[in-house]
Amino acid sequence: MKLTRYLFSLAVIALLTANLAPAIAQSSIPAGSVRIHYHRNNADYAGWTIFDWTGALHPSPSYQDPGTPPPVSDDFGVYWDIALVPGATQLFFIVRNADGSVKNCQSDMILDISKGPEIWLLQNDCTLYTTKPRTDLVGNIKAARAYWVNRDTLAWFGAEPNDTYRLFYSPDAGIIDIATSGAEGDGKSIPLIVDPNGLSQTVIEKFPFLNGATALKIAPSQLGQIPSLLKDQLVLVKFTGAQPADATSLQLPGVLDDLFYFDGRLGAHFADGAVRFRLWAPTAQKVRLFVYDSPNGTVPTIYPMTQEELGVWETKAGDDSWVNHKYYLYEVTVFSRAEGLVVTNVVTDPYSLGLAADSVKSLVVDLDSPSTKPLFWNLIPKPPLDSPTDIVLYELHIRDFSISDTSVPDKDRGKYTAFTHIFSLGMRHLRSLAKAGLTHVHLLPSFDFSSVPELASEQKTPDITLPISAPDSPQPQAAITAVKDQDGFNWGYDPYHYGTPEGSYSTDANGIKRIREFREMVESLHSIGLRMVMDVVYNHTFRRWAGSNVRP
Repeated sequence: MKLTRYLFSLAVIALLTANLAPAIAQSSIPAGSVRIHYHRNNADYAGWTIFDWTGALHPSPSYQDPGTPPPVSDDFGVYWDIALVPGATQLFFIVRNADGSVKNCQSDMILDISKGPEIWLLQNDCTLYTTKPRTDLVGNIKAARAYWVNRDTLAWFGAEPNDTYRLFYSPDAGIIDIATSGAEGDGKSIPLIVDPNGLSQTVIEKFPFLNGATALKIAPSQLGQIPSLLKDQLVLVKFTGAQPADATSLQLPGVLDDLFYFDGRLGAHFADGAVRFRLWAPTAQKVRLFVYDSPNGTVPTIYPMTQEELGVWETKAGDDSWVNHKYYLYEVTVFSRAEGLVVTNVVTDPYSLGLAADSVKSLVVDLDSPSTKPLFWNLIPKPPLDSPTDIVLYELHIRDFSISDTSVPDKDRGKYTAFTHIFSLGMRHLRSLAKAGLTHVHLLPSFDFSSVPELASEQKTPDITLPISAPDSPQPQAAITAVKDQDGFNWGYDPYHYGTPEGSYSTDANGIKRIREFREMVESLHSIGLRMVMDVVYNHTFRRWAGSNVRP
């Protein structure tokens, strides 16, 4: 009996010890190193390695042959210890597969060493976790690795045809995550069907980069609910058997083009005795109009907006007294994939024709009203051009043209109005070029951009000590760096509103003066025989764009 009790006690102690001990012992992080943990869903770590450079004591000799020692296994997956250069504040690295053809994250990874010497990475996730994350989650519901290409077709690379798929949705962003045990939160779902024929030729022609992706189809009986689903949080989940194996969010431009293509007039326009406000926002759940009496107004009059056809929200308000005087904003309630939440953004109109200073509000504008036009706007014709092959261009930056020209009055230097001084040094030079055969002035970006304070009173000036002490003195560069993005200069390749002239080039960034002065510039160039072309940079969106908070 005593022997039985003794053996039972040993068994209990052994069991408790086994439960308390770590699955795999892990050594401490070597001094002067960082530890990078990595987890792959199927534990397929063979060949995976790290390519590192800036910050590493022994940087990889090449991407093809990183030379990093093999990883060490632990209860998370594997880890690498990377020795750092003394005093390093960052480590640049890439986690890649055996031949370098697959990166865990498409972007270069940058470890901020001030946040600690240890990070954790998950498969296909660019997040650098500073605390150990869960490993029972599948995929990444914020990363959009699948494409909704038209009303009934989704495309996903790496989606196995033998697996099954469901599209989860939640109008209140209630899908918390997807774990191996199932979806967490309040999401509902519809089934998707793998199309054995793959993507149609029409889809491939429109999206050639999707050639080879698995095609997933929505049943015809469920197509009627697609417009409402596009307003929701969306997560595409792959199941192997009954267990989730991967999850991703969706990129939506294809299906939005298919269902909501709209070629009508948008923005604020006076018609039929009222101002009609129209905003294309097919994924918005709610939109309201805020109207202000002045550019600095803080208390708006609020008008509800209704969603009409093709994703356009609309309302009519006011009368002709609003034109060129009233300012407005939109309040847009919409799901944000980046935040994983339904958010409410107060935004300017992407289709603005006028703005308050620094683009804080949109302005109701009628470009045909006399107050937006110079006196002779309709009288000075555009210079003739027999053939496009006759064009001779002169590229010009509006501010640079006159900012240092002492023949231009101080208040007009760097402004549209500098061009109205036809006997200034700059305009005399352009006139001489026109006589020599120049046909066009090509303006660097002159529509509203983000990187310059529009009020001259808020612009800073570099404090450059004169005379400069030496040709290679660092002082001028240091002085310019100190006021970077706070001074009056930028090339303008960071457009914000594509339909409104830049306010920093106007003598008054509020109201319609920027519009009239822009036209005065055009009129003056036409009067000396020069046409204009504009660098509109439609392919640039920089850090923000006026539409980015309308349809995140």
